[in-house]
Amino acid sequence: MSWHVYASASSRLGKCLSGSAIEWGALALVAAFVSVAGNGALSIAAPYVFALVVLVFAFEGGKASALLRLRPLVFLGSVSYSIYMTHFLVERTAFDAAGALHTLWHIGPFTHRNIDGRDTRFLGTQLWHGDLAYPVVLALVIAVSYLTYRWIEKPGRKWVRDRVRAPGSSRLPPGAHPTPGLAGDPGPGGGPLKELGS
Repeated sequence: MSWHVYASASSRLGKCLSGSAIEWGALALVAAFVSVAGNGALSIAAPYVFALVVLVFAFEGGKASALLRLRPLVFLGSVSYSIYMTHFLVERTAFDAAGALHTLWHIGPFTHRNIDGRDTRFLGTQLWHGDLAYPVVLALVIAVSYLTYRWIEKPGRKWVRDRVRAPGSSRLPPGAHPTPGLAGDPGPGGGPLKELGS
């Protein structure tokens, strides 16, 4: 939805939806919406709220967009879907490995806390142990996500595109510009982003 609005009315909307104030306001809207909506009835508005935010940032006219173009953030954006797909597996593996310490050598690797009536495990025998362990788990998530992005997601995306698109067909609406996107896709302002891992 945001893409079609951007493609058809970008020249008109760009004057009122671009700029630092609009971008920071959009981020504040997201924070407020997530805090208030939760799982309640208001959450049904989530697609429209986030569509508006995507539309605002499509113009890349403010300081928030400039921050998002920093290479580390571009990298995280590129592997974000892989992070979404692999984070639970990596976290579960870390907890299973910690559990094996207890099974094999009777080392208690967890701290237990009662949260909402349920026993919740945290890595480490003290809470501060978890403060040290979770950055390691996060680094592992990012590393695994890069590998799945490089060797599964990118080849899979290319495989699908090669079969969906007719030879020489761009499938873009008339007068539309390529969307800012992942590494290997057209980058912000139409400049290509360097391929990750190429």
